[in-house]
Amino acid sequence: MKPSVGITGYKLDLEVNTLADVYKENGFTSGPYTAMFGFLCNSRQLDLQKYSGPRNPAIVDLEGLISSVPKWAMPFIHFDTREPLRLKDDVIYLLFLIRQYENHTCQGLQLNVEWPRPKDIDAISEFDPGLEFVLQIEDKPYLDMKYLAYRAKEYHGLVDYCLIDPSRGAGKDFEVERAVELMHLCQESLPDAVIGIAGGFDGTNVEARIKTIKQCYDKPFFIDAEGKLRDRQCLNIGKCKDYIQNSAKALHVCKDNR
Repeated sequence: MKPSVGITGYKLDLEVNTLADVYKENGFTSGPYTAMFGFLCNSRQLDLQKYSGPRNPAIVDLEGLISSVPKWAMPFIHFDTREPLRLKDDVIYLLFLIRQYENHTCQGLQLNVEWPRPKDIDAISEFDPGLEFVLQIEDKPYLDMKYLAYRAKEYHGLVDYCLIDPSRGAGKDFEVERAVELMHLCQESLPDAVIGIAGGFDGTNVEARIKTIKQCYDKPFFIDAEGKLRDRQCLNIGKCKDYIQNSAKALHVCKDNR
């Protein structure tokens, strides 16, 4: 487990290769922080494996994209389903499909499902013991943070990361003070997990936000971005580059790590 600076929503090898170079130039190849490459996938694609959505690569292309991620970085699948009771079977089937390739290198799985059943995570972990798991918590201003942290306790020992995400890829900003308080509460519930935050990050705000979080939260954390790094559903390489560079500045990632 490592804290990371992530971008989610890759669909093309060109995006992966270009931004891998940017991460490398900014010191993410070694040291305390690494790069997370997130690939979106949903259950509807399992029956149409050549179908690619506006932000999702086709399943037949997924393993090739994952294999393009450098060995020093973390490729994660972000899986979504409208039928949570099918989560275990759908994820295991997805992993079976990409396991058919020799270069199966998926490091982790983010479950974009509200409170997935712990027994499902257990079953998926049994199928692929090396897989790391991210619990996504969709925070909203009207939700009780102590209740969210209480629910997170159910996943102690099951998940490696916990992402507080009020945006879910829509580019909506989070309220920093509330986010930091929830990060502390979730860390108490999941003491062995790395806690992260997502919501509205881009090159114009990431440096200031990271510095503010670091003033109030003294443990390593991770961030992820998607919505504000896009133009008409496609990742904007220039926006992604600014986000990576300014994240490195705020986290004091050393360029000597290249």
